[in-house]
Amino acid sequence: MMGIFKEFEAKKAAGEELFLDDLTQEDLKTMFIDEQISDYMIAQLFDVKESKITYRRRKYGITIRNSTLDDYLLVKTEHAKQMNDRVKAELLVEENLTMIAKSLTHFAFRNGPVEDMHANPNNSTL
Repeated sequence: MMGIFKEFEAKKAAGEELFLDDLTQEDLKTMFIDEQISDYMIAQLFDVKESKITYRRRKYGITIRNSTLDDYLLVKTEHAKQMNDRVKAELLVEENLTMIAKSLTHFAFRNGPVEDMHANPNNSTL
């Protein structure tokens, strides 16, 4: 199967003029993240400065960091699912549940707005 970058290369080789405005956010993400094509190579393909590609990528939030966070926080890959399951099994054991419950209570109530309301019940600004 031919990737997006190769498809654009084929169009250019066939004499078709490529315009940066025709490059969709999804195509740019696919090329940069999935196909691991550099900003420089994409810029060469579209005959623009590399900074234009970098700017567009950052504007859309297309970064390796964001991709990694999406994969693991949103569990988009099988590897991320396996890691998530393994960590849950290690973390959610009986010995840890009391500590987790106390920590959540402490941070949610003792150091948050509920404590402020309790400490200042007549304060109308809360």
